[in-house]
Amino acid sequence: IGMVSTHCRLRQSRRHMEEFLEVVALERALGDLDLQRQIDVDALIAQIAPNVTALRADATARSAQRRRWRPGLAAAAAVAAIAIAIAAPMFLSYLKAPNDIITGAGEQRTVSLEDGSVVIVNGSSHLRIAYSRRERNVELRSGEAVFRVAREASRPFQVHTPTAIVRAVGTQFNVNQQPSGTVVSVLEGRVRVVAQLQDQPGLAAPIDPGIQDLKAGEEAQVAPTGRIQKKAQPDVGKATAWQRKSLKFQETPLETIVAEINRHSALKLRLEGAQIGSRRYGGIFDGADPESLAAVLEREPDLVVERRGDEIVVRKR
Repeated sequence: IGMVSTHCRLRQSRRHMEEFLEVVALERALGDLDLQRQIDVDALIAQIAPNVTALRADATARSAQRRRWRPGLAAAAAVAAIAIAIAAPMFLSYLKAPNDIITGAGEQRTVSLEDGSVVIVNGSSHLRIAYSRRERNVELRSGEAVFRVAREASRPFQVHTPTAIVRAVGTQFNVNQQPSGTVVSVLEGRVRVVAQLQDQPGLAAPIDPGIQDLKAGEEAQVAPTGRIQKKAQPDVGKATAWQRKSLKFQETPLETIVAEINRHSALKLRLEGAQIGSRRYGGIFDGADPESLAAVLEREPDLVVERRGDEIVVRKR
């Protein structure tokens, strides 16, 4: 009867099913705590509450009980099998580990998520997808991606980077994790950017975390200090030019340009000396061809560009 009642409740509501799966998961986790049965539970209970007496049914009573319930075992087993068949797909989905998306240099990948959202991942990127029944979380550990978020008001979609959290419901935006922080470019809809403070050697004491709402056509950069700088006249189309292997820069630090190009090519650029990385350049470069940038740097009279195996090294003359 209890099993039939449970089965009926599971069919009535998705929430009942989720709560049932949580109980099953908890019971499973507790069962793994003492697989070798090395803990004397009775002794622990006696230490905590000496007046508690364990109930022991004798063998005759247990045998009689089994005989009385035998006619109903087949029906209960059948109902249990039905409940397991219904719950199994949701249970596996509920307990599954986070999914990692990793791309190599020059690789671009389009991934459809379970809620209908789509992620277009740039080269040399690492994302971790961790959905729950209350939130849709994506951790952008490195690299860049465009997110086309399926609208689901009850479950916010959040992209986490080392310096920011980008929150959206139904929208499209680009997130780029650069050496100088996180750049968020909104293509459609609206997002809220919340800074995450970091304690890093050499940085000034972090300020209060910033919050910035962005709408379509707007762009902001989040620094490791928690400062959010909204760009005055952003070129949002430039933010997604990487999908065409075309990289556009305007007064951009050389260190950032090199990091962007290195995502697209197996032949890597490397800067020797911090002062070189602080130089700023603008223009359109072929992301798959680092030689396009090397050709520009070779014109600088105080720089030397050397090819060393699978690297192009740039240093002071």
